[in-house]
Amino acid sequence: MNTTVRAEEKRAGVASFGADHLFRNIGGLDLIKRLSKGRNVPTSMRSFTSLRLCFTQESFIDQLNTLSARIRDTEFPGQDVVVAKNGEHLALRDPPVDTLSQPAIILAPQSKWVEGGNITSWSWVDLVGEELSRGDGDPDLKTHTYIHYWLLARPDRNAALASLTTPDTLVVYLAFQGSPTTLKAELDWTDTCLLKLLVVVLHCLYEPGPFGMSAYVRANTESSNVFDLQIRKHRLLGLTPTYSCCPFQTRTHILVRVEGCPIGKQTVRVIKDQLNRTGKRCKEADLYEWIHSGGRVPGVAQLVLKHAFPSGPDLEAPGRCRDIIGLQEYGQSITQAGTLLDVLKILYDLVELTRFLRVHRHVLHRDISVGNVMFVPHAMDPKSVQCRKRELDECERTKDLESVCFINHLLDSKAHVYDTSLLLIDFNNAKILVNETGDETENVERIRIGTPGFIARAVHRNGPAPCYDIDESCEGPKYSATTQAPKPYAEKHPARVEKFPPSEAFRLESFPDQSPQDWRHDLEHEVESAFWLLFYWLMMARPVGLPGEDIPSGTWSSFSGEPWQRDNILRWSFMPEDKACHSLYTPVKALLRGLSAVLLPDRCWLPTDNVQSDVEYVAEVFQRQVLAFVLKHQADEFMLHKVDIKKHRALAKTPQVPAHSARVTLFMPNQYVESKKHGLKEGDELEQSEVDLRFLSRHSQASP
Repeated sequence: MNTTVRAEEKRAGVASFGADHLFRNIGGLDLIKRLSKGRNVPTSMRSFTSLRLCFTQESFIDQLNTLSARIRDTEFPGQDVVVAKNGEHLALRDPPVDTLSQPAIILAPQSKWVEGGNITSWSWVDLVGEELSRGDGDPDLKTHTYIHYWLLARPDRNAALASLTTPDTLVVYLAFQGSPTTLKAELDWTDTCLLKLLVVVLHCLYEPGPFGMSAYVRANTESSNVFDLQIRKHRLLGLTPTYSCCPFQTRTHILVRVEGCPIGKQTVRVIKDQLNRTGKRCKEADLYEWIHSGGRVPGVAQLVLKHAFPSGPDLEAPGRCRDIIGLQEYGQSITQAGTLLDVLKILYDLVELTRFLRVHRHVLHRDISVGNVMFVPHAMDPKSVQCRKRELDECERTKDLESVCFINHLLDSKAHVYDTSLLLIDFNNAKILVNETGDETENVERIRIGTPGFIARAVHRNGPAPCYDIDESCEGPKYSATTQAPKPYAEKHPARVEKFPPSEAFRLESFPDQSPQDWRHDLEHEVESAFWLLFYWLMMARPVGLPGEDIPSGTWSSFSGEPWQRDNILRWSFMPEDKACHSLYTPVKALLRGLSAVLLPDRCWLPTDNVQSDVEYVAEVFQRQVLAFVLKHQADEFMLHKVDIKKHRALAKTPQVPAHSARVTLFMPNQYVESKKHGLKEGDELEQSEVDLRFLSRHSQASP
């Protein structure tokens, strides 16, 4: 959900920047040396001292412009002069995130100030700054917020400069992409180093040197945010930045040209520029090559280009290297899928694909989420249809792909067996489960990898999910029935149907003290992430022409909260009266209840000889239920009704309640295993600060 935020409201988000107030103070001379390294900065200050500049907080912008004009005239006469302006009444276009942040000081080339000099774009800003009055608090945080946004908007920069003026001092910041530390030097307005420091800072704006990325060149277009990219002998023209994140960690930028940039007989449509950990066994490019090593795999992006840049001193965090990869396919977020039918088809194909990757390529994606599952609407013009046919024919030669069949073929036998609108991307967190000798590894690393809200509950917990019915917690976990396979599925996958025959629901007699098999991040967790993707789409979808029906605040907080809160969603959020999704989609709650029953218990508690303990079982039942639902309802209005892809359902406003503390008599699902260890019984008092109101009203009594 996109949220508009103000800079002063981002205190809680500083940790996400990777800096978390880790500022290293250095002297003015040290910063001058750092900025001057390898540069032709004027050694003589005579031409600048003759300006007789007197810097104060009130005169800073005017004096800075005088100094900038002199540097341009003497050192860079062919360049546009960099102009500083007070940002209070200006407008910054094309922000990298949805923000109301507005720097107090903005420096940009003069020709890039348009409409009377009052508007420019974030992508043209060269330096941001803030003004501080006496008594204002936390200046580092506010300035660092602007640095964060600036680095998101500038894929062509390795480092950012920023300033903070106070009544007594000038603070200059230097932040490197991928580094957790921001350097700052604080000088009095009367400091003799001040003039030289500002000369060096402005020199860096005219000539970025090592602070810039030479591979990026501004495209000669009317748009301010289009780049050409030079990778070895290849020049990729007209790339537009579409996404960026984590400038102080992985420093990721995505650039796109839908029409594509030719490289030999192939085409690059997407560029991903990212910092990766050095020494990583498999980088993302390696994963793409591994997956397609036996031939083209439909639904997975194709790697066309990869290039590693050497890390310069100080420009990136220790232990990271910069990699650029070029991908052939381009897709839209699954949120752009226009109907529920489209989404269910994509999710069926997603499970089919992750199942193939796990079994035949020994790969786990480990980050199935809304940003990594793409929707590709195929063009129907003759040229596109012919190109698509060649791609599908190429897939027929792929090793081990004969077990794969996407849903379009099951719904219409005339459709190609590999025809899909799914595109799975971002294998940066993926893992190959076999070692160099080809033997499958134990995969016992206990690292929580995934996106909040979409990560499987067990992965979030870093261990198997405690499973039981809340009213019968003394018994073991309950496992759902195995449903009958729909006819098209049974005809296409007879081996799967034989392996997983229909069965009745059952319950273990008691909760095991220890799971029979080691817990590991595996295929069923990929499937659960696909379920949360479906839930997210339903929660956000706003049908065209119908009332919006706000999202209950409790539903949203549970979705983005702790594992036990999402346990509650699986147990109680799909009753007919629940408003987790729009009322148009009430019929789909039957499917959600069926899928929830499969996902709630963890297969790790089952004996290894039980068929439901098989690594493919959850995927099998998920596909059967989704396909059966689609076959039954594919022509119904709620499946075909268009949704507004630009405007989602709003989050319901929650009345403010005075803060208080309470001791709650509660028996929480996520505390079941721990309670067994410590001998707690149902009804024992447990401290709980934030309790889902539905859970509290049904299963607890609060005392003041």
